[in-house]
Amino acid sequence: MLRAVAEATWRDDDEALFQRAADRARLAALWASEHAPGPPPHPRASGMIALLRRTLAGEAAAARLDEGDPSALAALTRPTTFAALDPRLVHHLALHHERLARQRIQLTDWQRALGAWRSLAEHPTYLRDLADAVAGDSLPDAAKASWAQAAGWRAFAGLVAEAEQGAPDRSDLARVALQVLGAPAVIATYAGVDPAGVAGRAERARARILDAALAPIDETLDEAEGRPAGVDHVQALEAVVDVWRWAGRPDHVERFFVDRALDIGWQLYTAKNFMTLKRLLGSARPLLRRFAERVRQDPREVAHASRVAQFMVFEAEMEPRLPQQIAAAETAVALCDTHRNGRLVLADLLAERALRSLEEAPILARRKTVERAAADVKRARVLWPDSSGRIDQAAREVARRGGSLDG
Repeated sequence: MLRAVAEATWRDDDEALFQRAADRARLAALWASEHAPGPPPHPRASGMIALLRRTLAGEAAAARLDEGDPSALAALTRPTTFAALDPRLVHHLALHHERLARQRIQLTDWQRALGAWRSLAEHPTYLRDLADAVAGDSLPDAAKASWAQAAGWRAFAGLVAEAEQGAPDRSDLARVALQVLGAPAVIATYAGVDPAGVAGRAERARARILDAALAPIDETLDEAEGRPAGVDHVQALEAVVDVWRWAGRPDHVERFFVDRALDIGWQLYTAKNFMTLKRLLGSARPLLRRFAERVRQDPREVAHASRVAQFMVFEAEMEPRLPQQIAAAETAVALCDTHRNGRLVLADLLAERALRSLEEAPILARRKTVERAAADVKRARVLWPDSSGRIDQAAREVARRGGSLDG
């Protein structure tokens, strides 16, 4: 009897109120399962749960959460793409993932957040209706249209602005932002859009963040320009290498280093401040090696080929071991085959190798040693046809031992 009375008096409004309360509890449980450090979202965000429950999978996932297992519902908030979803759900998911991203500062959270927001930009009618509903007649139509057009990129712009602000201190947010923007195809996949449109904007944003990280160092180097190059200059350049590592070894920082460091390297070299030059080369070796490989593989980097080659020449002259000297000089010539310093230093080193090998040749291997020395001398002459004392000396020693320099 009582059950029949209850069923008779239970109205649709009562059911809706009950479900709203249940969805708020589910949202709190879902948020707790994400282990976000901050407070849970406003209860209004439970509209995301209501929209997810509109499918059989969502209803089943909500039931599992009610039993203490949030994994299925959490999985529904992380689709492989937000394309083709109800724009209302996309909006909720964008807010959800951005909230997680701001609290956890994790790569995947930001990728999903920016992907969801970018996907929402593909629903201009929804966004314009939302602007009308929120602003009403308080804003002109042009302002509401402008808001709707920019809404899908607002989180992107906010992330970039915060990253620029934190970049000089190398904040975690700036570091993660660089990672996110370094993989624009992931954002585009989540959004279900052409990656090209995301890639260009992401590349420009990364450059701004990196420039912000480098700005204090750039200023320090500018202030030091009036002084002879020394340890303080090298310390500033070592900070560039630190930024390079922190930022994930981007080519943008490599170019900055080479552009700012080359003149300092030359000053140290001409002043015979070789200890400080060795320190600079040692600190920058991973960066220079990475950039040298990039220059060799990417024709777009040809403008920096001669500059990187000169660093390899410095290394060849500072390195105490002949094999490593030759390897560095070979890299210089491979990067820029017209580099005069590179060709001269490599030719001189090849002649030195020929002389040493002839001096140290065991009797039983003398013939092969002379042949290898002759090959070194011939290549040295090709690299540097002008007269050179060491090359001429090596040529005489090869000839004295019966070697041929013809052909």
